[in-house]
Amino acid sequence: MRILMGEHTHFDSLFQVGCHHLARGLAQKGHQVTYLSTPLTPLHLANLFTSKRGETLKRLRNWMVGGQAQMPGLYSYVPFSLFPFARLLPFDNSWTAWNNLKLTFPSLRRVVEKRGPFDLFLMGDPRFVPLMKEVGAKKNILRLTDNLLGFETTPRSMEGLIRYGIEHCDSVIVTARPLQKWLEEKFGFRDSVYIPNGVDFEHFNGTPEGELEDLKEIPRPRAVYVGAMEKWFDLDLLASAASACPQVSFLLIGPPRTDLSALRPFKNIHLLGPRPYSLIGRYLKACQVGLIPFRKNELINSVSPIKLYEYMACGLPVVSVEWDELKGLRSPALLSKDKASFIRNLGKAIRRKGSKTSYAQFARENSWGKRVEKILALASGKKS
Repeated sequence: MRILMGEHTHFDSLFQVGCHHLARGLAQKGHQVTYLSTPLTPLHLANLFTSKRGETLKRLRNWMVGGQAQMPGLYSYVPFSLFPFARLLPFDNSWTAWNNLKLTFPSLRRVVEKRGPFDLFLMGDPRFVPLMKEVGAKKNILRLTDNLLGFETTPRSMEGLIRYGIEHCDSVIVTARPLQKWLEEKFGFRDSVYIPNGVDFEHFNGTPEGELEDLKEIPRPRAVYVGAMEKWFDLDLLASAASACPQVSFLLIGPPRTDLSALRPFKNIHLLGPRPYSLIGRYLKACQVGLIPFRKNELINSVSPIKLYEYMACGLPVVSVEWDELKGLRSPALLSKDKASFIRNLGKAIRRKGSKTSYAQFARENSWGKRVEKILALASGKKS
């Protein structure tokens, strides 16, 4: 099967999320996958002078060489559009939403034609909905991973693309059950298919244990968070936990995208910064607890947390804030309603012994391989 994917994150991103794992999983099953990410634009070139320089250069190089083979059966391409589609005047309007992919250089339509024809067009980003007619795939599937309209950076005119997508795609996938409710309330759409995120179980579970050089001076027990630190990262919660548990070392791995100065006075909080995806499993296996300290809001309520599965694949107990999707997963995670219960659960997790097998089993049951099988079944006309 020839599969076209239209995604929000470029393939060589520091963060490897669901679309990356699905692309690899589809290619590993023998399908020919063409992976498109949202276009570079002249506005993005300003990032070459910011902390986003590295990621922007990766995207720019991919476009300049005309795309890259990532593995057998998997090719990624970053388009370049002359006209941005962004939450910024004058670029946030219906005309831009429907035409910015037509204003690419070289022509994205021609790039796609050379890779096709396609049996399946899988869209993880509604920005690619306008490409449906030109692609002419046998099946079109929209995969929604967030309540996109709740983000401050999402163009307001994105709503029209989502509406067109749910009305004209053969299937709509959501990764969290609250997104089903959102689609029903916002768009009157009741026929979405629930397929949550998963984990590359073999990658994480099979990671060898062993102390990393930059952890040797950090005492155990260690509680780790891996991911971006955005506005929804609860600094106050983490500071309270660090204050209440001075014997625990808190490791934060990922790029800081919010002000972390409030955490710097704590000697037991270690800001490690980003680390390569290939090493994340080793960091996790050098820790004793995985943390998900998010602020509860409508955006978080619809998150299907990949890190939950990755922590557990490495045998870690997980302490998290409680939200609707997480409750519905019925995982072994210790869910917390407030600061006090988060701190109590952290103590329980530190003391817990001999439970690695149950965590790993939960992760194994939620592998990306199983998610790929469900999507392929859906593409063949089966709903589950």
